[in-house]
Amino acid sequence: MGADEGMERHFGDLRREIHEIRVEKHQFRMKQVDWWLRATAIAFGMLTLGAAAGASFGYFQFREMEKESRKILEQIKEHEDEAEERVDEIRSDADAIGNAKNSSGDSGNSSDLSHRTQETSENTAMSRLDKARSVAFSLQSEGNFRASLEVWRVMVDIAARSDEDMEEFYAWLSIGYLSEKIDPPDMVGAIDAYGKAIFLNPELIVAYNARGNAKYKIGDYDGAISDYSEALRIDPNQAVIYGNLGDAKQRVGLSGEAIVNYDVALYIDPDNAEYYYGRGKAKGSVGAHEDAILDYDEAVEIRQDYADAYVARGLANTIMGFYNDAVRDYRIALELDPENAEAYYNRGVLSAVHASGSAAAEDFCRAYDLARSTGNNRIANAAWRNLLFFSPAFSHYAREGWGEGFRGGLAFRQQACEEVLKSVERAANAD
Repeated sequence: MGADEGMERHFGDLRREIHEIRVEKHQFRMKQVDWWLRATAIAFGMLTLGAAAGASFGYFQFREMEKESRKILEQIKEHEDEAEERVDEIRSDADAIGNAKNSSGDSGNSSDLSHRTQETSENTAMSRLDKARSVAFSLQSEGNFRASLEVWRVMVDIAARSDEDMEEFYAWLSIGYLSEKIDPPDMVGAIDAYGKAIFLNPELIVAYNARGNAKYKIGDYDGAISDYSEALRIDPNQAVIYGNLGDAKQRVGLSGEAIVNYDVALYIDPDNAEYYYGRGKAKGSVGAHEDAILDYDEAVEIRQDYADAYVARGLANTIMGFYNDAVRDYRIALELDPENAEAYYNRGVLSAVHASGSAAAEDFCRAYDLARSTGNNRIANAAWRNLLFFSPAFSHYAREGWGEGFRGGLAFRQQACEEVLKSVERAANAD
């Protein structure tokens, strides 16, 4: 059976199951109509003197129930149409996966997806939720996050109608996670999904932590702090959440409190390099640079490939006057991460003060290029200002670009950097 046929069969099963749930609901309401009719008939036999009035009441009651039943039927039809559209979108996305893999020659994974889908469809022992979950994970493992997201939305409907609160809870968690994974990410949708999960089970910390992380990503640090704090109120033995709380508190200037949070995180998990790194940054922000260096030492001892920790230690060593140590740290950081704009910029500052202007200009140019390509405007603008001072070639080209408008100015800056790097290369060859 091909991938499209297997998916078609399984989505057909899902549609039928969703339809059956809604039809059962309608049949239940229709039984209520039958009950009222029988009750009315009994009333006719018992109330001889009020026969006309009883008949009138029964008739109008029946008409009201009939109207309500028609409304329910219309609602069912609307939900069925919506479910049909979702399933069609999922099937279309699944077909796109197969086409993309066929065009790239990667047929193994596509065949595996088809096999798993066929197995899922034919497994009569699996519940409707199990089947939907299997398809959702298969799509997610293939990188088709949007299609997987829609399957999880169908699972929310199934779980809600089956009173499966925990299934619905984890479905909303998955919707939140996948909302962050799609391109572009839907962070508002993710935060809303995590909120629905919290509403269903307000005592499970995983949803608070996930929502806190989502808020942190969009810059809502106060909101993140609130969620992390609530998670720790429920379970105060979570090192990762103390670490997250420390990160968020640093962002709002609460470095002293952040240090305490990292202390607790390290008490619980003493071999975590990220907590040493975070605590080092917090100590540096309050001027305790020597203590910060000790934390960075621990971080790189645990993780020898931790480029950011080397960059941070290089800055602390520079501030403390340990210039040779700083040069060593920036060299190691750039060996580990050759595209680290901050390492180039910091080394440029160090070279400008203690080495040569040409070496500084080279690092500032590389920092400028990398920062521009990644959208790090803070580093890009700082590097540009330093280049104006330390590089005559850059200053010349940049001034020519001032009258060319914003885009023209960027082009001249780029050309200026190229000239700086060429001049450095010529000097090195001459030596």
